[in-house]
Amino acid sequence: HPGIVPVLDEGSLPDGSFYIVIKRAHGEGLNALLRRHGALTGPQAALIAQRVADILHRVHGQGYVHRDVKPEHILMDQTKSGHLRVTLLDFGICASRYAAKNEREDERGRVFGTPSYSSPEQASGNPYVDARSDIFGMGIVMFEMVTGRQPFRAANVTSLLRRIIREDAPRAGLIIGNMDRRVDAVIARSLSRDINMRFSSA
Repeated sequence: HPGIVPVLDEGSLPDGSFYIVIKRAHGEGLNALLRRHGALTGPQAALIAQRVADILHRVHGQGYVHRDVKPEHILMDQTKSGHLRVTLLDFGICASRYAAKNEREDERGRVFGTPSYSSPEQASGNPYVDARSDIFGMGIVMFEMVTGRQPFRAANVTSLLRRIIREDAPRAGLIIGNMDRRVDAVIARSLSRDINMRFSSA
């Protein structure tokens, strides 16, 4: 997928440590854009979200879950023709449906990814996450794009994870009064604590 940075080479160094060589990616991180610009309009956020969703759809179709969708991992650049190019970075902690069961069980109880962008199932240490976990993470990113803040905040990581597991996310439309109801509905559905209420695919 053009939104995934290809791995060009891999190997090990004389000291036994491993390395990968990836194509250099250019652009500005979504986190930097939000810091510089503040909250985005609904159409701006929707365009970026659509591009990331297209990447995730391909990833999920190949049996992987990113597990760390956040603004720092979304790189944006303009093509020569002026179109927005979006790249999803850092698949270092992705989950695979092809992983052996004992490998998955070894992850039980561990929280992978950035806590403030974790889904409830990630926050509870469930190793058997699927595409809907990334959709929740993307819901947090969309919420942040349109409101300028994250839906869940707490004094420490433990309290934050507890809130994600136990509390419903606030409606972005209640924070941004003139927000497009369709965008608000997409964000709310993506952020459902009930995994079966979320979109089934990116």
